[in-house]
Amino acid sequence: MKKLVSHPNALIVDDDPMIVEMLNTALEITGLFDTVVKASNAQEGRAALAQTNFGLVIFDNNLPDGSGFQLLLDLRHDPSNKNTQAPAIFTTAALDPQTERDLKSLPLTRFLPKPYVIENVVELMVDLLGLK
Repeated sequence: MKKLVSHPNALIVDDDPMIVEMLNTALEITGLFDTVVKASNAQEGRAALAQTNFGLVIFDNNLPDGSGFQLLLDLRHDPSNKNTQAPAIFTTAALDPQTERDLKSLPLTRFLPKPYVIENVVELMVDLLGLK
């Protein structure tokens, strides 16, 4: 596996502590990221995205204070944010057809349906980051 050296930080935006820990474990397995930042809602996610460069961002859709999809859209359309082109994984248990089409049109973005296992996360991450 190739080594990612330019952006050693990853961000997880999810309000479920068990999911966050599973995603954190998946990130640790790869050994690609030195730091994993965790945000439990959209507001914390926005703050982290404004402060830190990330090599990968993982968004859950259903957050207590808003939509992870809206957060992802805002990020992709904000040229002033240094993470506009950060690779992203979007997760949710239910995806409507319009959101699915919108996701496919976003650059550097992949969808990971819930439920998933660590191996699925690692495989998708490796593919998204071009590390195969």
